[in-house]
Amino acid sequence: MKLSISTHQNPRSLTAHTRKTAGRASLTASLLAVVVVSALIWLGVNPTPAAGGGIVFQSAATTTNSTAVASLAVANPAGTAAGDVLVASIALNGATVTAVPADWVQIAAVTSISNPKLYAYYHVAGAAEPASYTWTLSSAAAGGGGIARYSGVNNASPLDAPAATAANAAAVSSITVPAVTTTTSGAMLIGGTAINSSNAATTITGPAGLTQRWDLRKRQQYDDGIQAAAGSSGSKTWTFSAPRESVGWLAALRPAPTATSTPSATPTATPTPTATATPASTATPTVTPTPTATATPTPTATPTATPTATAIPTATATPTPTPTPTATATPTP
Repeated sequence: MKLSISTHQNPRSLTAHTRKTAGRASLTASLLAVVVVSALIWLGVNPTPAAGGGIVFQSAATTTNSTAVASLAVANPAGTAAGDVLVASIALNGATVTAVPADWVQIAAVTSISNPKLYAYYHVAGAAEPASYTWTLSSAAAGGGGIARYSGVNNASPLDAPAATAANAAAVSSITVPAVTTTTSGAMLIGGTAINSSNAATTITGPAGLTQRWDLRKRQQYDDGIQAAAGSSGSKTWTFSAPRESVGWLAALRPAPTATSTPSATPTATPTPTATATPASTATPTVTPTPTATATPTPTATPTATPTATAIPTATATPTPTPTPTATATPTP
């Protein structure tokens, strides 16, 4: 008996192998598509800040009480949105602040001289904000204040540097507030001054490098400016057109953290699907031995057919009983 072994691959096994390879390629492509879509969704939820971003002054609102009242209300600046940081600077003619609006945090309180008194606060805006904010005073007093609105400020820790303050109990023509030291590049310097004056002709000139945001009745001014590099701000000086008693404060807002480094975590998911798909192709050579089973049935079928053919002639010998015509012996009577 000759056993023949075929070395040719069965077309069916080739088709199955092709289907398996195509299936693995399709699975790999699907996994890659899922990873890409997930990365795009992540970037949509956590966008990378645009170049040149950071803290930006957006708007301001101010108010002035020319007559003595026991409170001071300042309007919510136009366009306030959740996450904005509001900074208030309030100057009072002798009175002190006894109650502040909800969720406002004090930055500075310069109250060492009898007049004026100067306060600063910040507040992180929520989804729903009132139309105005009211500070309650110890007694009726004239005064004024304003609120500046900023975007791009760190909501968890808005202050990058604690406030520095200064006060001149004697009438002089300027006030210098000591430097603050920032720890983050791109911090926003904020500060203001107030003078003891009822003369509208008296003017205030802000420090070099800072931008004036308001000047109320020539008695209170507020300024801000970006400090590009972290470090000392240097002292800031406000000058007056006439000698006056004065107070001042200076602080810094911290920029919101950027998310530029976090998207690098998403591409790490792509190597895992592709690595598992390629080793699977090594299993395909095990299919090739299957054609050897088809050769074994053909030799065994030919010997069994020949013996059955020889037995058929033996059945033809049965007609030998033909000698039955012996009945011819009847004529003997």
